[in-house]
Amino acid sequence: MISIARANNKQPAANKIANPLVPARSGDFPWMVSIQSDGRHQCGGTILNARTILTVARCTISMINTTARLTVRYGSLNQSSGGTVVPIRQILLAPKFNQSQDFHSDWSLIKLAKNIVFDNPTTTTVAAAKLAPRSALPNLGQSVWTAGWSFITNGLPLLVPVMEKYSLNIVDRHACNGTYEGQVDGGLFCAAVPKNTADPCQLDIGGPVSTGTGTNAVVIGLFTFSLSCFQQGAPAIFTSIGQYRDAIDKLAK
Repeated sequence: MISIARANNKQPAANKIANPLVPARSGDFPWMVSIQSDGRHQCGGTILNARTILTVARCTISMINTTARLTVRYGSLNQSSGGTVVPIRQILLAPKFNQSQDFHSDWSLIKLAKNIVFDNPTTTTVAAAKLAPRSALPNLGQSVWTAGWSFITNGLPLLVPVMEKYSLNIVDRHACNGTYEGQVDGGLFCAAVPKNTADPCQLDIGGPVSTGTGTNAVVIGLFTFSLSCFQQGAPAIFTSIGQYRDAIDKLAK
């Protein structure tokens, strides 16, 4: 079985990125936030409503007892400036999340101490996400988008100041299980980037994957893990929002 701890002890693939990163534009991902500890970016998240952020449990479980140090920055492409910063009040882990089962039920909610201020209908920098409907799964070969502030180059993980976006294609879950030793269950899906291009890694966990960009796009998953940080060409794993939609809605109330 592949464990996240074991994978994280591997050395990142050298000279990972051959093509330039693609900067995100204002309005591409208006639901995306930077979850921060002591002002430093830790992982990505998705705005559900004025007081709730959706992310992966692997991001929040280590911070559940340190909420006084945690904040969320929204409305900015820059993870260290701009937009608005609000404190975090509470972390709610998925009821069935088990840290010993690395990828199963990997989602959590963050409750904010202050309301997010949404844009008026004519602007698109801050908006709640449209989530995938119950039980929905992406189609094989479908093109999707994700974004973040982390990548690997020359064998080193780097945090970039401005959000970058990545286009991926949905790949067969059974084939993906060949890479992840059978751990990709029905609550997950896999996607991969074209060879020799930038892909999400490490500090991008928790970030949303969507059917496109802009306010009409639907957020279908959360970036959970990728061996491509350590093994070039490996697909990334995403928590499927559709498969957990009922539980997410119930906990978000």
